[in-house]
Amino acid sequence: MELIRLKVNSQYRPCVDEAPYFSWVITSDEKNVMQTSYHITVKNMDEVMWDSGMVESDKSIFVEYSGKPLQSLSDYNWTVEVTVNNGEKAAASSSFETGFMKKEWTAEWVKSPFPMKKVKPGTGGRIRQNISAKNLMHETV
Repeated sequence: MELIRLKVNSQYRPCVDEAPYFSWVITSDEKNVMQTSYHITVKNMDEVMWDSGMVESDKSIFVEYSGKPLQSLSDYNWTVEVTVNNGEKAAASSSFETGFMKKEWTAEWVKSPFPMKKVKPGTGGRIRQNISAKNLMHETV
């Protein structure tokens, strides 16, 4: 048995800006293998940010992070250990990083300092410029 396709926010090793969610896929040569529990740990260097403990569940997609707040511009490693219905266990690890977390910054749209001019319908024109490699210009109004 093996765990493959470890993803965070449906991506491989992404950069996230909010609390992530995890997913994985179990592969096995045996038939009727089903997950019965999982255990996820998320670490930043040696600091454990989240230890889910053993969770009795068949859930392997959209498992939400519920640990300590993640820091901006940091690298994290995560490990998932899965137990299946025949008692077999498998573990796999991956990583993700954080950009600026959404709660730590705000932004506004850039606005022109000049007032917008209103154009009456039907009075505005349309200009198209076509410039070729020979520097010839053709304008259509």
